[in-house]
Amino acid sequence: MKTLEQAYPKGSDVVMTIADILREEGLEQGLEQGLKQGMAKALHKMLTMKLNEIPEATIQHVYQLDEARINTIIEHFDEIETIDDLNNYL
Repeated sequence: MKTLEQAYPKGSDVVMTIADILREEGLEQGLEQGLKQGMAKALHKMLTMKLNEIPEATIQHVYQLDEARINTIIEHFDEIETIDDLNNYL
């Protein structure tokens, strides 16, 4: 980095800008992943309270869902009465 600054003083600003962009993108991805995991955890808890026992494979499937599918299940939560009902949304 020091060599770049000496050879191209203005270039060091570009390098820092690229590093900042990459850092920000990583932070955004981390926040999105954390939000998705939080939604899956909340859905897991809601389903457990409603259905009592849920097979482990089904729970793992819930944690692998994308945000849109989790939202769909939440929107139709009142229609889910059995594991089979839940599986229709998975």
